[in-house]
This record gives sequence, structure tokens and C-alpha cells, in this order.
Amino acid sequence: MLLLSIFFFFMPFVVNSSSSCTPSTYYADIQSTLDSPTTPSATELDAILRSHISSPHTVIPYTSTNTDCWDALIILDADPSDADSVILIYKQTSDLIANSGLSTGWNREHVWPKSYGVGYSGPDTSDLHSLRAADWSVNSARNNRYYDDCTDTETCTIPAHSEAANDTGKKAIADTTGIFMPPASVRGDLARSIFYMATRYDGSEPNTEDLAISNCPCDTTFKMGKLRTLLQWHEGDPPSSEEIARNELLCADYQHNRNPFIDFPDLVPLIYQNDDDSACPECPDSAPEDEDADDDFFVESPVKFDPGDVVIIGFNSDAPKSLLLLALTGIPTGANFYVTDNGYLGSSFRTGEGTLKFTATADIAAGTTLTWIDGDDSSSSSFGDWAMSDSFVLSTSGDQVYVYTLSSDMSHNFVWGLQYRAGSWDDAVDVDSSTKGALPSDLSYGNFAVALTHHDNKKWDGGGLDDRLKEVYLASVVDSSRWEGSNADVYTFVSEAGAFTVDPPVTSSPTRSPTRSPTSAPTNSPTKSPTKAPSSEPAVSPTAMPTIASTNSSTNTTNSTLMSENEIDSDIDALILSSTSRLLVSPILLVLFITAISFYI
Repeated sequence: MLLLSIFFFFMPFVVNSSSSCTPSTYYADIQSTLDSPTTPSATELDAILRSHISSPHTVIPYTSTNTDCWDALIILDADPSDADSVILIYKQTSDLIANSGLSTGWNREHVWPKSYGVGYSGPDTSDLHSLRAADWSVNSARNNRYYDDCTDTETCTIPAHSEAANDTGKKAIADTTGIFMPPASVRGDLARSIFYMATRYDGSEPNTEDLAISNCPCDTTFKMGKLRTLLQWHEGDPPSSEEIARNELLCADYQHNRNPFIDFPDLVPLIYQNDDDSACPECPDSAPEDEDADDDFFVESPVKFDPGDVVIIGFNSDAPKSLLLLALTGIPTGANFYVTDNGYLGSSFRTGEGTLKFTATADIAAGTTLTWIDGDDSSSSSFGDWAMSDSFVLSTSGDQVYVYTLSSDMSHNFVWGLQYRAGSWDDAVDVDSSTKGALPSDLSYGNFAVALTHHDNKKWDGGGLDDRLKEVYLASVVDSSRWEGSNADVYTFVSEAGAFTVDPPVTSSPTRSPTRSPTSAPTNSPTKSPTKAPSSEPAVSPTAMPTIASTNSSTNTTNSTLMSENEIDSDIDALILSSTSRLLVSPILLVLFITAISFYI
């Protein structure tokens, strides 16, 4: 009886996700509003929809060993004519599921670009209403460009990429802006995805921003565009049966929320109305922040680092984003270095990304590993402190990372470079996006940088070490075959003293043989005989001290004694001191010594 009571108590809370996602059930609570959508104001209607689609919302992990966004896209974007393939959003052809994450295959496209306000750890990061399977190269070509028409062949590249559909286009990025036109068959789909995101996220949840749509797009104020064009696309390309089916499946099997603009297309113009773009304000270079925040961030390093002193041996661009660094030399307390993912232009960095600063709070021995983990304040806490300027975010589309220190004039002293987008560094003139960077000349003459092909996450395998010298480590770390990668597994990195053994550099032992210094006492030829009389001929070296020929037996004995001491102890300073003391014993020898030197000079 008790079990039966418990069953009936919890029965109202047990909901079939499939049935609860049917439109009539899903919208039942707000059906009266939807029946008379013009009654509330645009702001009120937007708020009602936001509340409804935000709860429930099951957040699917971006990358996980459990069901994640990769798994969802394989189902949501499946090719109906080929169970082993997915349809690529900008290419409108299919590719094998097995090619997921490969630079020659497909990856996950954020319809609302991350740089326009989508975070890296909030629910917006993995919101499937804004994720699509996309050709890796075409996704890179889209970059963070906002959506707009691009049909002028003089200013637009048509198609947007050789792998893209023929009716795509893009305009070159100027500063951080640019235009991308997707295929006509999905323009309405993508417009409704943008409308969903702007309604769903208002910055009220942790790790999210207030997303908006405007005719004046700006990435640093999180305004996506272009509104006028998106409204036209929405009207001209209404929801298709494929788009409706995707919305159904996404709700029933994954997130348990729907895109209301697919279900009720007439809601769009009631909420989103054209704004004035006759005088668009200038887009700030960076997001608003405390202008004094970084006054003490960029400072001269009290210690000189050489190239290769600190190297990156692992990274995760999937959440939680992280780095693993290896110190190949000792780092004293107070030393600092910087890590940035801003692309290098040949003489300066691009802006718009972020920089990390590490400051050692204790002496760090060579062979110690240091970790940075996004959002984890305890990273390397036993060795030093991490600080961040702007937003350091490793891109899942590939990125470049540089380690450097600063001189007193704030010039960069490069220590290490890593690139994991294309397996090679970019020419400075081609650095036109956040995932590109040139190789600094400081790092180009030795084993001080590595360029890897793309994986979301990679680590060095620690092998190929014939011995434990710094240069051997460097040769192994720059060997791309020594790196393993994954688009599914996130590696675990640990800060550890003595994780590796790094031997000190080999130095040659000092010689004890006499040196032909200008102040050394000459001999005719090196000999170990303590009784050999010195030569009466002057030394070959014009600056060498001449020997004094003696006609006095006591003087000869003195000179023989001096030579004996010289042969026994070859240290130059001791020799000079000994010679001087001997000369002072006899005034005659002193006079002869001075006279000989004067004559020789």
C-alpha cells in the first residue's frame, strides 16, 4: 500500500518527453497569449517566450563521453538518404559521420558566433538550436561574419569558399566585422535560429550575455545581424518540413524546448522590428570594462627567459579549456611570463582575444608542469598565480598560442609558439582572423615552435628522449608525430614538481695547462723538468715577459726555483704573485727586469 501511495504521489511529475514536446502540449500554458499575440507589447511577448523556452531546457554537454553535441548533430542533421552521413549547412551536401572533427571533414558550427556573445561554459555554448554540422573549411571561411546579403561580385567572394554552395558569398573582414551569405535554401532556417537565440538569452543566467539583433551589428556589444536581412529571409524562406522535424526531434530527444519562431512564424515581426541604421555607432574595440583593470597586468619580467625555457605540451579547446606547460629551466620566485591566443602579425599582435599572465610565487625547478584551467582558480596554485586580460579562449576551430615575456620597453621576447589549426604557420599578410597567426622570427631558428594539424584537444606523448637535456626535450616536443589528439576526450592535466627530469647543460671541464697569457712567464717549450734552465732568447709573443739570462749562480738558482714553482702550479695569478715576490728580493734583478721590459717595448 505504501509503495502504491508513493507511485501515485510522484506520477504527476513523471512526464513523457515526447508527448510533452508536441506543440499543443508544449505551449498549453501560454496558448491564450499565442492566440492573441498582439495584446502584449513586443517586450512583454519576448519575455513570455523567454520564460517558456528557458524551462525546461536540458543542457547537452558540448563534449562528453556521454551523449553530447556531436552525438546530437549526427541525428539532427542526418542525411535522410544515407544513414552514415550528415548534411552540411553551408555546403548543402553530405559528409560521412566518421569525418567528424577532421580538418578534411566537418565540425560544429555556432550559428550565433561565439565572439558575438555566446559564452564557453553557459547553456548557450551547446544550445542545439544554434549548432549545425558544417564543412570544416567553409566554417572557417564564415569565421565570425554576421549574416547579410552579399551579391556584389566586386566586393564579395562568390561562392564563399570552393567547398561551399554556389549561392553563398562573403565579404572580407575589416577589423572584426564581415558579411556571410548562406545558401538560399537555409537562409530562413538560420534567421529563425538567430531569433531564437536573441529571445532565449538576456544575460540573466550565469555565463551568458544579453544577445540582441540589430541593423548595426557589433561583436563587442553582442549585437548580431543584419536584422533587416534576417526578417526578409524569414519571410521568403518559411519553415520547411525538414526544419519542423528537426525542431520536434531536438525537443523530444535532447533539450526539451522548442523554437517558437518555427512553430509560430508570425511572432517574428511582432518582436523584431527594424531599427535605424542610418547612423550606426562605432563598434568598440573591446567590450566595456574597468579602464584601470589592466594597469599592472603588462609589466617587465624581472628574469630573462630564453626561447624554449617554457613549452606547451598539452591543451584542451573543449570545455573545460586548459593548458599544460613544462618548465625546461628553473624559474625563480617573482618571475612572470605571458600566454596569448591573439594572432601575431609579424611585428605586433591582433586584438580582440585574451592574454594569461603567470607569476611564480615559489622557486620552480626544471621539469615542473604548470596547468591553467579555465574557471579553476586553483590552477598551479602551489607554484604561481594566473591572471587574465580580456578573454583567453582556445578555439575548437584551431588556434595559435604564444608564450613570451616583456622587456623594459614593452617589446616581446618570445619563448614558445604552438599552432593547431592547419599544421603550418601563416604568413603575416594572411593573418585576417582570430584563428591565424605568423611565427615570430625569434622562434624560427630552432626547436622553439610546433605546428600541428587540428584536433580539439592534444597532448605530447613524452617520448623520443635519448637523454634528458633541454635540447632533446625541445626536439621531441616539436615533432608533430609525438602528439596525440582527440575531438571527444578531454585530457586531464596536473601541476607537478619533478614530472620530468631535465639534466643541466653539459659544460667542459676547465684545463689546468699553462695559458699563453701576456702576463705569463715564458718557457722555450712546455716541460715538466723542474731543473731546466730558462732560455736566454725572448719569448715569441711580443707581449710576453722576457726571461733574464743570469751569470750568477745564486741568481740562476733563484730563477730555477721560480721555474720549478711555475711548473708545479700553473695558476696565472699565483705565478705573477710568486714572480713579483722573487724579484723584490734582489734590487739588481728588479733593475734588470725593468730595463729589459723598457728595451723590449
